[in-house]
Formats: sequence, structure tokens, C-alpha cells
Amino acid sequence: MDMGRHDQMLLEIGEDIAGYTVESFVARGGMAVVYKAVDKRLGRPVALKLIAPELASDPTFRARFTRESELAASLDHPNVLPVYQAGEFDGMLYAVLRYVDGEDLDRVIRRRGRLTPGETITIFSAVAAALDAAHERQLVHRDVKPGNVLLTGSDDQYGMNLAQRHVYLTDFGLTKRAADVTGLTTAGQFLGTIAYVAPEQIANQPVDHRADVYSLGCVLYHVLSGSAPFDRRDYVAMMWAHISSPPPLLSDAVENVPPAADAVLQSAMAKRPGARPDSCSALIGQLRDAFGLGVDAPLRLAEKRIRPTPGVRERFAGEPADDRPTIKRTGPPTGGTPAGAQPSPPTGHPNGSTPAPEAPPAPPPEPAVPAGPDSSAETTLLASPGPADAPAATGAPYYPAPPEVAPWTTGADSGPPPSLGDVLRTPSPSPEPEVAFRAEAPAAPTEKRPRPEPERDTPQTLLSHRRDPEPPRPGTRSWRIPVLAGVVVLVILLGVAAFIVLGPDDDNDSNNAATPTPTAGASVTPSATASIPASLAQPTVQKTIPVGRGPQGIAFAPDNRFVYVANSDSRTVSVVDTEELGQVATIPTRDQPQYLAINRDGTKLYVSTHNDNGTGNTVAVVDTKTRQVTKRINVGNPDQPSNPYALALSPDGALLYVPDHERSVITVIGTAQEQVLMTLGVKPKPHWVTFAPDGRSAYVADHESNLISVIDTAKTTVTATIPVGKSPHSVAVTPDGTTALTANFDVDTSSVVDLKTKNVRTVNVGKNPRCVAVSADGRHAYYAATGDGRLTVIDIKTLRRTASLAVGQEPWVVAVSPDGYTGWVSNRASNTVSVVTLAR
Repeated sequence: MDMGRHDQMLLEIGEDIAGYTVESFVARGGMAVVYKAVDKRLGRPVALKLIAPELASDPTFRARFTRESELAASLDHPNVLPVYQAGEFDGMLYAVLRYVDGEDLDRVIRRRGRLTPGETITIFSAVAAALDAAHERQLVHRDVKPGNVLLTGSDDQYGMNLAQRHVYLTDFGLTKRAADVTGLTTAGQFLGTIAYVAPEQIANQPVDHRADVYSLGCVLYHVLSGSAPFDRRDYVAMMWAHISSPPPLLSDAVENVPPAADAVLQSAMAKRPGARPDSCSALIGQLRDAFGLGVDAPLRLAEKRIRPTPGVRERFAGEPADDRPTIKRTGPPTGGTPAGAQPSPPTGHPNGSTPAPEAPPAPPPEPAVPAGPDSSAETTLLASPGPADAPAATGAPYYPAPPEVAPWTTGADSGPPPSLGDVLRTPSPSPEPEVAFRAEAPAAPTEKRPRPEPERDTPQTLLSHRRDPEPPRPGTRSWRIPVLAGVVVLVILLGVAAFIVLGPDDDNDSNNAATPTPTAGASVTPSATASIPASLAQPTVQKTIPVGRGPQGIAFAPDNRFVYVANSDSRTVSVVDTEELGQVATIPTRDQPQYLAINRDGTKLYVSTHNDNGTGNTVAVVDTKTRQVTKRINVGNPDQPSNPYALALSPDGALLYVPDHERSVITVIGTAQEQVLMTLGVKPKPHWVTFAPDGRSAYVADHESNLISVIDTAKTTVTATIPVGKSPHSVAVTPDGTTALTANFDVDTSSVVDLKTKNVRTVNVGKNPRCVAVSADGRHAYYAATGDGRLTVIDIKTLRRTASLAVGQEPWVVAVSPDGYTGWVSNRASNTVSVVTLAR
């Protein structure tokens, strides 16, 4: 099929797609790209989702996509994000959904670290109600994760302000189920984000609503603890942990957790579907009771009550698990009730009106669990879910005192399964012993509790609706070796493919809290544990180091061992050893390098290139280990002149912003995909871009407009412009995010902007300042005064000049080292860099 000019799903701002005008880029995943658009007919904002061409080109997928879109659109629930339309335009499949002006829960967790139990219950009561509504329609979400939970609005001065915010669950199968039936499954499109995916999805077994219960349990653990439950070094180990490792205890990650809360989450993350709660609302009810919280979540978060799911029942100690799906794709649901007992109603349905179904036949022997993908799901571009450092506890305990509960039942340990190393004769990716196919539980007396009397109202403890762990199954070890061998082989194939397509750093980076970048001159991430030194009012030049011809941009390795210098005239990047203070290597770039940025682990260097004859407009990606260019990302436009300038990485490392001086746009590159995601128009001649420490805003120095453009990075839109002095060449932001400073080349000044009040002060900083950087402690600003051949030092609070140091000829860029002790100045006409002592 001819996919036309949209084969890369790149849309221009203002472009019309099927009656929707594109306004801004929102996000990109493995299977789709989302833009904010406006419905031209109704004038309302919408989310426009474009499906990847490799999926859209499959006829079976296209037909299934239409049917699945209709089914998703039929979900009428206040907490399900509405689907307005789906269709085809210019060879692209698209879906139109309600646009939510707010944030996803992944962003909340990265900002907050974790949620309180009360916040968790309030938000996930809505999510559970939405999932149960989908399950009634035989829809299984298969990708429950923080990034698919949307909250309208934003925090206020009192916190999350949940009473005024609405919760939506999004991404109901518009691509996932259709991809499933066509067999279009790749590692980059695994059906379910690996951090939360159910074991039966990995094992390619039949999947019903209990897979969503498992994923919901994983997400609950994540938001309460700050990290995903089965966090491992790579995808293979993570999938293996879902299949075989016992669920972690929340109490091991957070203090003062009630034992009942551990028990609830362990049952939700049970390996066998039959050991999990019967519905998502039942799970939330159990967790609410475990924390001793009342049913007081705002009704607006989940206004529509769901009828009890047919065919579900309680299971008590000593009873076999019924692993058959309780929701079937065809035919009436079946289930059973234990002999002599009445069914307990699900949480939130006190009338208990569900008719008792017929008793089921004895369950068949459980099948082996081979590993293999069930289908494919989107990966998250902007912010993959990951842990964040939890805030320090102050005042009262983080969790309330645990309520009185009956002891949790444990079974005899039948021994750990063979590790990956046992089967493949290689070191195991998960060194701890692991128990296969059953949920571990907290240590407790081994007596089984008696069957409680059925209750009609929501109980105050976990007793009436909790599940016991599965009883041990004797005689199963004989088949474990061959079964696990099959599991491992298929899991390895999946993991290797995922490793190749997505790269090993995506999940690792997303599982670390974003760390502010201290200066605009050096796109680095300082060590979270390093102390911040007090900057000197009068620094001194320590040494001058020869490098290549025409040095410009500077970037530091995060561990501060190497400094990289872009030598424009030599068409190389110098590698300077910070201990020996000398050049140790050069990296050829083919085209003339201008400015540099480096990723958070120091493995990739991004180089903006532009030749004097107007060619070579790329971002070169350099492997810092091999010191070779591995890819060139074209950021130019053959129809008009281009010139990529001082680029910067977002603090989380997901996005690379590249100012194009000639086209007056910011080119946005996804670092995981290493390709252009979109372009954003700004005021004429942008020179420099830098991010706020929290990553929520970016600031662009618009050289010929005498402005700073302010970009909302969540929406990728320009939200404001701030007038500054003439010809701002660069911009830097203080580490606390309160102040922006510019280097105004033509008027020898710096504009010092209070970012809250937008008040602008002006200070003289020497002749033709080209670059500004800020000390690690935020007290001093440093200016490369190109016309003077000097480095000017300003006290940011008083705007008093404290020093002016002679460096080389035409100082071009000044950057502060990650540890804050030294500053490095590239001297373009001297072919040197000056090393300046900034702190002692």
C-alpha cells in the first residue's frame, strides 16, 4: 500500500487530517503517535491517534481495527476515555479520542515519588470501575499501567486536589486486540507493558479479565512503593520474574504497611489467575479495608456502578482454584459456588443479587506454561513508568496502623525451579531463589482459617473477600525441567528481540528519577549523591588545553571523567581526560560539529552538525565506548536552508530538542527511536534551548526576535514569550528553576528573568557575550564574552560583577562540570579550552 507522505506519521502543525487540525505533538509509542488537534466542525480539542504504518498496511488488521474501534467506542462509562471516531486518511489509520487537559499517572509518580493509600484508593476506584465495565463487554484491556491513567487538571497548593479532578482510563484495545488476531507481534510491540504484564500473557495462554487484575495489582504496588514490583536488569529477567518469582512485599519497600495490605497485593499478583480477586473493584475494596479507609472517594470519579461479573465466586482455604476464564468470548459465562455456601457479593454491590450458577466440573490438569508473546502493546515515549526516590517521612507514619485481620495462609514450599542458568548453562539473570507458578505470602501461622459467614455489606476487614494462596500441588516437579526449558527458550527469544528493538537503556532510564541538568552549556546529569560545592566569587584559570580547530560545544561525561569538545573546523570531537587534563582521542564526525549533548549514562553523545556550504544538517549519534558515529538523524529540510544549533536533552533523557536557526523551529527527536518526532515553530532564529530542572518547561533563546520562548514540554506548545535584550545567543536556568539568564550578544548584557513574576533585570557582562552558564549552587553566572576574550562572573542575587578572567581568543561556550568544581571554556580562535576552578 502507498502510505504517501505520512509513512512516518509525521504531521505539520496546522495540517488538516480528516476534518481535524493538528495543534501539537503529544506522545509516540511503539504502535501509534498521538497529536492534539481541533475538531473543525465542533471546535473542540481532541486527541488524534495515528496507527503505525506496518500495522495499518495489513488488511486483516485494518478490518479488525474498525471492529475493535466500534467496540471501544461503545463503552459508556464516566471513567473510560471516549472514542469519538476512527477511520482512514491518506493511507493512515486513525482514531479520535477526548483530549484530556491534565497529566498521566506516570508523570505524577515521577514527580511525587509515590502516592498515599488514600490517594491510591480514590484514583483506582475509578480505574477499577472502568475495567469492570470493559470486562462486562468481554473487553480485556491488557495494558493497565500508570501511563494509561489520565487525570484532568493539576495539583494545587494543598496537593493532588482529587476532589476537583476526573480520572480516565485510556487505550482500550484500539490497536492491541487487532494486532493480536493478525499475529503482528514484535518485541517493541509486546501486548502489555512488560513491567505490569500477567504471566499468562507472557506464556501465550488464554487471557481473560484476571490478567487485568494482575496488572492492576502491579500498578498498585508501583504507586504505593515508588517502583515496579518485578524490576530487573533487562526484559528477559523481568519476564522470567513475572512467571516464577514470588511477588515482593510492599512492607519491604515502605514502612508501617499493614500485613493485610501485603496479603491483598500478593493475591492480586498471584501467578495463577484463579488465585486472584474476582474483579478489579473487589481488589480495590480489599485494599481499602486493609488500610482501614472508608468508602469516601468522590462519586464523580466513578459515578456508574457496575453489575456483578457473572460466573465469579469466592474461594476459601483448601478449595482447588478454578482457572477457567470467568468471562468467555462466546457463549454464556459459567462458574460455581462451593457446596453449602452462598456466593458473596462483589464489593460495592450490597444487594448480592447475582444468581448462583451451576457447580462447575472438576478443573482439568493445569497446562505447562510456555513463554511467548500474546500480542503487542505500545511502549511509552515521554515517560516510561519507573521508580522515583520516595519523599522523606515526616510527622505521622506514612501508613495508618494496621487493622486487625486473620492470619494469611501459607503452603509448603515445593522447591525452587531451575534458574535460567541451570537450563541454558549460563549465569542466571536473577540470582535469588525463585518459586514457580505460585504466590508467596508473608510469614504467618500455617493453620487455615475457617470459612467465614457470607456478608452482604462491605466488610471492615479483609475476612469476607480475600483469597488464600494456592495450596501446594504434589507431584509436579517431574515436568518442571522440560517445561521450564521451553519457557526459557521462548522468553529468551522475546527478550533478545526486545533488547534489539528497544535498546537496554529505555527501561533502566525510565526506572530512575529525573535529575535536573545544572547548566545549559553542559547537558549532563550530576550524581544524585554528590555534594554541591560553594562557588567562588573570583575563580582562577587552572590550565589551557589544545584541542582541534574551531572548538565550540562542550559536554561532560556524567562521571566527570571525560569532556567532549566539538571542533567545527577540524570536523572532529576531542575527548579530553579530566584527570590528565589533556586530549586523549578524537572522534571524526564527517560534517562540521557545532554543539553537543550527552545522555544520562554517558553512552551516547549527540552532535549537531552543519557545513559552511549549507549541507550536513544532522544530529550525529556517537557511541562513546567505540568513539564512532553510529547514526545520523536528518533534521534539515531539502526545500529550505537549515542549521541545527545548541541542542539539549530533557532531564529524563527521552527527548532531544534541536533549535534550527534557519527554519525557526525546534526539532523534537525521540532518543529511544533515534528519529524525528515532530517540529515546533518558534520565533525567528532560535539559537539555544535549555530545560527547567523538573523538565516541565523548556526555554529557547530566539536570536533575532529578542525573546525567550517558553515551551510546555508535556503539550509541546509555546505557552509564552518573554522580551529580553537584543540578540540573545544562549539561555540558562538556575538549579532551583526560578531564574533564567540570557547572553545578549549585540548589547553586551544579560537579561535576568524571574520566571514566576516575569520581571527582567539587566546587567552588563562584557563585550559580545555568546554563552551563559550557572554554578552548581546557583549563586554565580558565567559569561563567555567573545569580543573581550574573557570570562565574566556575576553574582546572580546582587547582579554585581565579581570577576573577569582572561581566557583564549573568541571564547564560545562555557560549561560547568557535573561536580560543580570546574568550568570549561572553548576558545574558538585559539583552538583551546580553558579549565577554570569554580569551587574548592
